[in-house]
Amino acid sequence: MTRKCVLVVEDQYLIRLMLVEGLTDAGFAVIEAQDGETALGLLKGTEVDLLITDIQMPGCTDGNAVGAYAKTRHPGMPVIYASGREDTLTNALSQEDVFVSKPFGAQQIVVLATKLLRRAGRAAALTSQAPCA
Repeated sequence: MTRKCVLVVEDQYLIRLMLVEGLTDAGFAVIEAQDGETALGLLKGTEVDLLITDIQMPGCTDGNAVGAYAKTRHPGMPVIYASGREDTLTNALSQEDVFVSKPFGAQQIVVLATKLLRRAGRAAALTSQAPCA
């Protein structure tokens, strides 16, 4: 079995580090991006099971654009949108998606990620050490 791949998109280094460490410790394969443009490139060439994205980021591509692109590239993929302001979310949430208000803890996101992957039929297989493909 391969581990489920999570893409974490967050411009704030300490928040990104907390998420990457928490998800990795929980057994997920994690790739990270510090901005929306980098995330789009990763989504083009990587099989991703779950996206966690900040909404407000510097640059031309915010989390709404990353989430919308992810849905076209990987239909049915769950997305966790995060922001300190709920009014920044402009995408309609499907039943696979959630909005999380900042601040949050890594364990909260790990529990939510596992729940969303199960709900989407992408049950988390966390036993292999294989990286994201």
